[in-house]
Amino acid sequence: MQAEGRTHGTAVYPLVEYSVQELYETILSMEPESFRFLLEDARRNQEAVRRDLEDPELPLGRLLKQRISGQMTGPLAVSAEAQAYTAAAGEARMSGLNVTIMAIAGSGNHGITNFVGVLSAAEALGASEEQTATALAISSMITIYIKAHIKRMTAFLRLRRCSGHRHDRRRQLSVGRQLRHGGPRHADGAGDHRRNVLRRSEDLLRL
Repeated sequence: MQAEGRTHGTAVYPLVEYSVQELYETILSMEPESFRFLLEDARRNQEAVRRDLEDPELPLGRLLKQRISGQMTGPLAVSAEAQAYTAAAGEARMSGLNVTIMAIAGSGNHGITNFVGVLSAAEALGASEEQTATALAISSMITIYIKAHIKRMTAFLRLRRCSGHRHDRRRQLSVGRQLRHGGPRHADGAGDHRRNVLRRSEDLLRL
């Protein structure tokens, strides 16, 4: 049974055929321009943060942001802000606000954590767009890699997603489909195959 489960997981998520280190190095070998579209997805999810913070009936995001002390500096401040913004976007989505959320691995909340947290940290650290796009690609790869080893969402959650929150227009776009438009720097056998795996729509986003 264990072998069957492993085979099924590999078929659904080809990324698990490789180690995280191999995939990480493959992403670094590709042009940052290949991942620029991820910036748009991250900013789309970040819009939910703004909507939450402006809504007087939704307190979580504001409370967490207010807890960030002016004396906080360095990684602690960056982490606290990323947590506050991620929670705010999640609150906006789960409260039924009319927000568009980019999902990843079949989950809107995964998408919020993946995109909002990284973008928030990148902005706080003053990262360039190229650095941010690459960081988002690495984060997306890690999210999918982890999801390949855990169970999918339950049938109840799928029914809830179909029946509830009519105004939650979550655009489940294919990250991998867009990745096809970016070309690798090198075409070297196994590395080229890993890049092709990264470009498959089934790998970075399960609808």
